[in-house]
Amino acid sequence: MLRLAQFVLRGPLYAGGIAAASMAVPFLFWLGAAVVALVTLRLGPKEGLNIGIWALFPAAAWFILGWDPAPLSVLLVAVVMAIVLQKTVAWDRTLLAGAVAAAVVGQAVPVLSPAFMNELVETGTRVYQEMNPEMAEELGEGLEQTVRTMMIGSIAALNYVLAFASMLLARGWQARLFNPGGLQSEFHEFRVTGPVGLGCVMVMAFGTYVGVNPAIALLVFGLPLVFA
Repeated sequence: MLRLAQFVLRGPLYAGGIAAASMAVPFLFWLGAAVVALVTLRLGPKEGLNIGIWALFPAAAWFILGWDPAPLSVLLVAVVMAIVLQKTVAWDRTLLAGAVAAAVVGQAVPVLSPAFMNELVETGTRVYQEMNPEMAEELGEGLEQTVRTMMIGSIAALNYVLAFASMLLARGWQARLFNPGGLQSEFHEFRVTGPVGLGCVMVMAFGTYVGVNPAIALLVFGLPLVFA
């Protein structure tokens, strides 16, 4: 993997090619997000966004064709996190920025890709009815809405975790190439500051009152505290 990182940093053509190819191949989008994050961390947001455009086309194609919004979601969240980390070198702010980005993207997916979400909710509802018929009968007409709420929150949280993993991979590459032991030191020193922790708790407690999906509020904004 380290040889891949060295290859990526040889120039924009190499980085863009690897990022685009990874996004185009099923289940390798996390690698494309890591490539874009590495360029952003090493060379800055401008160069990172230039490479991000290469990755954006296949990721957007997955989304537009209705196959899977995950590549685009993970890419966007990872880019936001990489920009914040490159500018601040503060993991708590990075995680909070990632949570905000994941929440926004998570709430946008059902609106922009209703067919994909309806299919997932339909499958989830059917599975829940088979696994727990008594509770399904008790929920009645509210079952579908409950499944939809949880499905949206779960997808947003999963994409956030994948984006965080891509960021860790990119930061690990950067540390091994240019600052051995740097990632370990950063994590040993990582603490959630008061404002960031309070912000996460406030969204978890009151986010639903301002229109945030309750599952997103709990799952996504709880993750920075879990990571810490």
